[in-house]
Amino acid sequence: MAPPAEEIVKLDKRGLFCSMNIRGELGYVDRAFAIEFQKELGEEWTLADSAGNVHIVEYNQDLLSPEIMTGWWTLAYFYGFEGDHTILFRYVGENAFHIIVYMEDVPKSYFNPYLDEVEGRKLLNIGPFHDFSIKMSPLDVNASSLVDSKRLRCMDY
Repeated sequence: MAPPAEEIVKLDKRGLFCSMNIRGELGYVDRAFAIEFQKELGEEWTLADSAGNVHIVEYNQDLLSPEIMTGWWTLAYFYGFEGDHTILFRYVGENAFHIIVYMEDVPKSYFNPYLDEVEGRKLLNIGPFHDFSIKMSPLDVNASSLVDSKRLRCMDY
């Protein structure tokens, strides 16, 4: 059972991904995230926002095409989405997520790169993945995942 909403938003994140609410589409789940946490992600997820709102959604557990199924359109209706919006999912464990909803519309120029990235990824390996290091002159970057914050407009909270 997931912790209450007020605890979910305070817990440290273990992973994160962005999804885009695109009219007529289900909620895409980042494939790298799905692979990394495949052994612990169940079908039912608890989503909590900073205002204390709690939503229950169902995840399809499909590593080739991971999506949020039941509950996605209810989520869009609850937040009053009229256009296309970005949602940041901060995973805190036990199938619980702190979500941050961006209310401004996503520019159309973001759709194709986002969909290409979501749909075009090839399954290279089955996780869990370990930390990696990328040598970039003159910097070293160490992390367990990479997020293109400019393209998806998500920040590492």
